[in-house]
Amino acid sequence: MINKKLLSFDRAALRYVWANVAFQWLGLVCNIIFVRAVARLVGAAFAGSLTAAALRQNILLCLGTVPLRFAFTMLASGMSDQASRDVKRTLRSKIYEKLTRLGPGYTGTVATSEVVMLASEGVEQIDTYFAKYLPHCQMPVCYNGDITTPAQLKALEAEFPNLSGIMVGRGIIADPALLRQAVGGAPASKEELRGYLDELYHGYTEAFGMASCAVSRMKAHWHYLIQRFEGSEAFEKQLRKAREGWEYEVVVNQLFTLPLL
Repeated sequence: MINKKLLSFDRAALRYVWANVAFQWLGLVCNIIFVRAVARLVGAAFAGSLTAAALRQNILLCLGTVPLRFAFTMLASGMSDQASRDVKRTLRSKIYEKLTRLGPGYTGTVATSEVVMLASEGVEQIDTYFAKYLPHCQMPVCYNGDITTPAQLKALEAEFPNLSGIMVGRGIIADPALLRQAVGGAPASKEELRGYLDELYHGYTEAFGMASCAVSRMKAHWHYLIQRFEGSEAFEKQLRKAREGWEYEVVVNQLFTLPLL
């Protein structure tokens, strides 16, 4: 499902998108002619009806379509790269213009890390959409791109209302109440987080038969979740070094003395 708003975002790039499609179709036609010529040669040879004129004609077709197929492939690739450059330039210019409008106090609206991520990885993702997949996309699109806050989730839904789905795996690990907040609910309380993590830890311990195995799996959750706690930097190294259950539990108890962000 192609998003019309995204298509209209950079009209200048669309001519390269359509040229990309046209060159790919021409390359496909060359491929069809080549395969047909080879098939006619093989068929006539097996039937015993191959003439010198037919042999010459089909060989010329094969020799002519191969370089044309290569040329159209290279031209399609060139159009793809040109569309990429146009889209990246437009997106980054608009991000810069918006930050200029917000002024030095933009950090009150959006985190600097989020801006950097958007201007780099986010732009590259849209670039890939325009350059590689948009010409072929005829199926519903599911978004996957590190959505970690309700604001990001709502902004994405508003920007691309035709998305068939949004993947929020790491966002849910970092904030188990992400979807509840997205529909107007309350953030996860410290008590809810503690209950969730304790249940997960004990479940892993029971499933694997030893706390040390559970600790290694809980570290993967804490990698995303620890940033929810103010001043958690002091405990990150201790958590990474924890091997036994009692070591993990001591660090977690200390973490839950910190206020949530």
